[in-house]
Amino acid sequence: MPIEAARLRVLNWLLLLGVAGIVVVVAGLMADVDIMVWLGLIAAACGIGLAWSGLQADGAAAIVPTPQDAAASEDVRFISTAGHDLRQPIQAISLFAATLAAHPLPENTRKLVGQLDEAAAALSELFEAVIAYAKVESGRVELAVQSMPVGDVLAAAVAEHLEDAHERDLHLRQVASGILLRADPVQLQHVLSAIVQHALRTTARGGAVLGCRRRGAWAAIELWDSGNGLQPEQLDKALTPFAASWQGLPDRGLGLAKAAKVVALMGGQMQVASRPGRGSLYRILLPRA
Repeated sequence: MPIEAARLRVLNWLLLLGVAGIVVVVAGLMADVDIMVWLGLIAAACGIGLAWSGLQADGAAAIVPTPQDAAASEDVRFISTAGHDLRQPIQAISLFAATLAAHPLPENTRKLVGQLDEAAAALSELFEAVIAYAKVESGRVELAVQSMPVGDVLAAAVAEHLEDAHERDLHLRQVASGILLRADPVQLQHVLSAIVQHALRTTARGGAVLGCRRRGAWAAIELWDSGNGLQPEQLDKALTPFAASWQGLPDRGLGLAKAAKVVALMGGQMQVASRPGRGSLYRILLPRA
């Protein structure tokens, strides 16, 4: 269903309801009025929950091909443009939730505040993923393709997620490479970061290895992980956000899908191979310099 301006206004009002609810909770705690605290928690939970559901539905509608491609493109551009306005209430919700968590609270209230904070964080990540995807879909990505050594971006992608890997008790390493390829250094680093993050989130034990090899006129950047892998019928939708296999991820697969589109804009292609129980391979093919 095409996303209309009215739906985005409703989403904005829901987010504001969440902010207002948190303000009421803080006021209730300061005044020691339990009814205000509970009413505020209910308003915040309803506002954030409904906004989260609406954002997922809007994101899915924006990326599923429809016969009205022109109208869908306008919707995507509208989401990208409205990102700044919608981001403000989400940031306010996160700020108020963090402020509320710093206060001494009863155990049952603290648990609710914790859930509220987690919901706000999940909403924020999904929202940012939708906005990032919408920018690519609407053509608002500037590229500066040039000859560049791949080793630097491989090292940067691994260093960025090394702490996350250690927290998950996973290993993450790179294979040194001196290959030169043609790409936008900034965008390629974003692409690799998204792929590494995706691999870590879908890997329960073991880890991932990132490297690059020559393939004729192409440079093949490969990330191997030791996750559960995908079923054969899931491979066709490996680069499709909101697919069933990515429902458990905070970004619903949007990061991986955006990476594939950026690679295509740089003149390359992205491939995914996987075997159940044997992990997955994410391969990015880019022209060699």
